[in-house]
Amino acid sequence: MEPNNQSVQPFSSQQSPTYSPITLELVPRHLKMHYVNETELDAISSVANSMNMTFFGICSGAFISFGSVVWSGSLPDPNRYALFNMLTYGNGLLSVYFLIQGIREYLANNKRVKDIKQGRVVEISAKPPL
Repeated sequence: MEPNNQSVQPFSSQQSPTYSPITLELVPRHLKMHYVNETELDAISSVANSMNMTFFGICSGAFISFGSVVWSGSLPDPNRYALFNMLTYGNGLLSVYFLIQGIREYLANNKRVKDIKQGRVVEISAKPPL
């Protein structure tokens, strides 16, 4: 290809824009389908694979641990007592939050699996429903 010797001029409002042709390229998609039995579908909707329930377990264990220190009365220092109190109640709130999110996730997964079993069209999004 030979270099073009025309000078490039800035676009002004009096000139009409030039359009270049658009090339449309279709890219083939590959779809893998797997046979899944009913037991495997039930396993998908179980609580065992929920990240929210994992964090619920961690936070509730921390709540019990920090709570046992606070409620045993073995902290004479008021700063440490305040710190452990804050950690206890903070982990308690996080436990409640992750429990609620875990239950919502479980119910949404059960509904999705029930719809699949009944043959309804299920739209699966990347984000879980809020």
